[in-house]
Amino acid sequence: MQSKIARALMVLMVFVAPIGCGRAKAPQIQPRGTVVAPAYPVDATQALQLAEAKTTIEFNSNVLLWDQPTGPQVQAILDSTRQTRLLRADALDTINRELIPAKKKVDGLQAALQTAKQKVESAGTARDQVAIRAYIHSVTDQYVETTLKDLVAANAISAADQTHANLLWEGYCEGKLWELAVSPLLSRLYATRPTPNGFCDAYYTRKGYFADAELCGPAASADGKNYFSCIWTAGVLKSPLIPTTGIAANCANVTPPGAKLVTRPQAIASWIARDGSGPLQKALRDDTALPNLKTKTFGQLLVETILGGQQIPLQFKTQSPELFSCRKAFNNNLASVPAGRDVDASGVPYWQQDNPNNLLDIVEAGEGSALRYTLLPKTDHTELDHANFVKLGGVIAPFSVRDKTGGIKPSYSDSQLNEVIGQPGLVTIAANIDVVEMGPLFPKLTSFETKALSDLKAAQANAMADLAKAQDEWDAKKVAFNKVTMEAIKVNITDAAKVGEVEGASVFLNTYVMKIEKDGDRLKVRLAFEQMTDQVQVGCLNIATGSACDLTPEELGPNGHVARITFDRSSSLITLTFDLGEHPENLGFPVHPRNIEGGDIPFNAIAPATLAGKSFQVEVYGNQLRDLPIVTGNAYVLDGDGKSRLYTGSLTGDAFYQIKAQLFQANGLSK
Repeated sequence: MQSKIARALMVLMVFVAPIGCGRAKAPQIQPRGTVVAPAYPVDATQALQLAEAKTTIEFNSNVLLWDQPTGPQVQAILDSTRQTRLLRADALDTINRELIPAKKKVDGLQAALQTAKQKVESAGTARDQVAIRAYIHSVTDQYVETTLKDLVAANAISAADQTHANLLWEGYCEGKLWELAVSPLLSRLYATRPTPNGFCDAYYTRKGYFADAELCGPAASADGKNYFSCIWTAGVLKSPLIPTTGIAANCANVTPPGAKLVTRPQAIASWIARDGSGPLQKALRDDTALPNLKTKTFGQLLVETILGGQQIPLQFKTQSPELFSCRKAFNNNLASVPAGRDVDASGVPYWQQDNPNNLLDIVEAGEGSALRYTLLPKTDHTELDHANFVKLGGVIAPFSVRDKTGGIKPSYSDSQLNEVIGQPGLVTIAANIDVVEMGPLFPKLTSFETKALSDLKAAQANAMADLAKAQDEWDAKKVAFNKVTMEAIKVNITDAAKVGEVEGASVFLNTYVMKIEKDGDRLKVRLAFEQMTDQVQVGCLNIATGSACDLTPEELGPNGHVARITFDRSSSLITLTFDLGEHPENLGFPVHPRNIEGGDIPFNAIAPATLAGKSFQVEVYGNQLRDLPIVTGNAYVLDGDGKSRLYTGSLTGDAFYQIKAQLFQANGLSK
């Protein structure tokens, strides 16, 4: 309710009186308001929707009282409320006539584009995947080396830079190998061996990785096979990132049995079965939550351990005793790598003394990053650096970016390559999906397409263009609604606030929220005033019998008060009356300033002492201004006899903000 009241403050601004405009006066008997109420082009047959079997509608706006029933100030304030209602009715028209259809068009075209993409993916499987893979490899196998040579020939980098880049590229390719080895994606079944990175295959071939035909050859079944043992046994175990010095461990299943000193490759080999059923794969897939750390699993902890080059932690002592017995297998005891150096005194690259996680950063953060490793050295010329990056790193980076949110989450860096070689469904980044299909790196890919596939891609491109146009139209309409329609409402309210600067009758006002609920013959009205939201007045009436109905404690709330209610069906008039008793502040007229254009203007306030023992009454007429339910009516402070009117006034309100919120939520419109 408080949020509704906060929105009503915008309307509240129109009812202000300056400090010098008169204070509350001693009440005198008032006639029924003689100020002419503003007329609305309304549909009274829809009044409060009380013809419905069950309805709930909530209004918020202002209650206005005055101690003189005439005067231009009061009339001007009432006229401003009429203009506000008309503007809000126009706003609802705009939502229904323009915003909702535009948003539905966008949603429909998004669905059409998704369908087009699915058709392209389905048709793409009919291409000659073996030929495509061979073509891609023919481009990527020597891509990095060839590009570096071209940069040297163009004097963009030096021969020393070329040597440096080639060394770091080898380290990066090792890092990608380890990343794939621990990735959950390696648990999928593949028709052919997945590659850690297409650009690195030449390096892997040169190193003799994946040469085991039994483990790494194509799957015999169309369902694919598990390449876990291939990547580890024929790849990682040959990596120079695994030191081969012996470690003291009580490893099970090592060769020779009972050896006191075991090499790390021997320890890891003891965890890998030929069919991938060994404890290493099981531990990497362990989704058991870590004790006292529910946001991370044992498998995720092991991934971080392996990529970070750390010892297997103590948590694995009971979770995986086989791994724990050889827990030093992943402890690299990292040395400090001298800045600007590529190899040590023995000619061994310093990257071999690092861990895979650091090596993965070589080309991933992009231009201008302050990483430990930089594939291409920086020069003193920004434009030259940019050109070099675009030529080499700019092509590699889209295939290399990982999602590190919440820890290390390998994204299978060359998933785009695999999408066009028959291994779709891998995680990828939307902005990079077209790097392979439409980018300049593989210009002959289109030659592998059938006509049907080409036609589907054209349809997909058209769907994308239609969506972009519809999105622009929707964005323009939304901006216009906020900057024109809603701004007009704000300007109307701000301008109306100036009415309070005009000398005239003392004006007393407050904002209210009124909720009217009808369920069968049970009519309930709930009224609360701004800044007194916990002092709720609730009336309930059986409109068939004309008698009051009981209210539950939940309906009243902890500080609710029972009000009297009557209903005139012929005029759709609801009259709600409640006693102020010894707590006249329940009427909600405390002195409190409102900020209007940066300056606080206090409203006139009726002194609570003058209201003790009195009662308050509102007569509410429901109407419908096009799609906008509105209420108008009279408001009175009654003397102790419950009849004489000490103050007279009016009540105005509408359900604009409530209906706007409902329409936005139902149609996926942003606020």
